[in-house]
Amino acid sequence: MRLVRLIVIAGLLGLSTPAGAESAPSSIAQNDGFFGGAVGIPAGLQAGDIVAARLSSFFGNGAIIEVMVVLGGGTGSGPLPITLKVWDDTAQTDEPGAELFSSQESLFSTTTPGFQSIFLAGVGVPTQFRVGIVLGADPPPTIAHDTDGTIAADNNFTFHPATGWRKSQADGVTGDWIIRATLAGGGGGGGSGGIGSCFGVDCPAGQFCDDALRTCTFECRTENDCGGAFCNRNGQCVGEGGVGCCQTGGGPGQAASVLALGVLALVLRRRRRR
Repeated sequence: MRLVRLIVIAGLLGLSTPAGAESAPSSIAQNDGFFGGAVGIPAGLQAGDIVAARLSSFFGNGAIIEVMVVLGGGTGSGPLPITLKVWDDTAQTDEPGAELFSSQESLFSTTTPGFQSIFLAGVGVPTQFRVGIVLGADPPPTIAHDTDGTIAADNNFTFHPATGWRKSQADGVTGDWIIRATLAGGGGGGGSGGIGSCFGVDCPAGQFCDDALRTCTFECRTENDCGGAFCNRNGQCVGEGGVGCCQTGGGPGQAASVLALGVLALVLRRRRRR
């Protein structure tokens, strides 16, 4: 079981809000309109229940490389055990299709709602898929929903062992589950990764274009997310281990920047010795 990366949003850390609360970058599939602030905390959930979001891939068949969720009602103690699941949702019925992925994870039980990211090695999905979180303990905390006053009724689901799958509105949920998936395009089945089409200038504020997958993503919001390395304005860890970004590997431009800094440091040392 691995511990996921926590990204606390405080006024979106100064980032500008995209036009239209329900919109998102094309590489991110979401229903919710959460951009920091208050969240909704549903009642009646128990260990073993599942909350899930039906999502759509912009690329057709694609590959999930990251899932982002927000917890509500946290007390600061934890971690919270969960199971992350992904299903084929092509039929668009209350019960999902074939299970494509399952993994035990842990989330942080924080008092301030913020995005928590689970990074995946490319889980192939069709255009319509479902991402669900199985609660490993009785709430609180639990997966939160947004509070923008709207809900996509056909895209939010709850599973109770006693009643099975049903739309979350039947449980009194009034917002969209804050469950998002970052996608790389052109993936397909079998869990294979894919290649998107982004370039450095195409990504929204706070994200960068992964050179290998050509998809917009981020690794950090503060230096604490990089293990002490520098977190640049594109959400990228720079300098950790001396090889550019920390998880996905830096591109040629970043490698050149790190090399240039090393040369400059060497020149300065030689000047001091004279």
